[in-house]
Amino acid sequence: MSEFFVLSKILGGSPQVKILETFCTYPDDELTVPEVTRIAELVKATVYKYIQEFVDEGIIKKTRKIGRTQMYKLNGENSKAKIMTLLMLTIEREGLAEMITKKEKISGIAPEVGEVEKAKA
Repeated sequence: MSEFFVLSKILGGSPQVKILETFCTYPDDELTVPEVTRIAELVKATVYKYIQEFVDEGIIKKTRKIGRTQMYKLNGENSKAKIMTLLMLTIEREGLAEMITKKEKISGIAPEVGEVEKAKA
């Protein structure tokens, strides 16, 4: 898994998380399915399936078409999209990405949520 996918390391590497993380990383950019496929390291059919679900939920919006290619963008007005973006910004601001990556290099695996809770206790 790429160092790019910090949320995936925390929340699990599901396709949905990877797709949302891709859009949250590029919140002002319009992305195509092939671009999301490449960045999120997923197959095109999976990206099409979940992008449509996110469009239906209003998290991602269709912006324009270039030829036959549909462009998509994170819907900054959607409350779920706002929460994901804030989470990404907090992780970046607090330097948590580096901490996760450092822990991963030391232990060889990403920390599980349960392990973090146990460590706090």
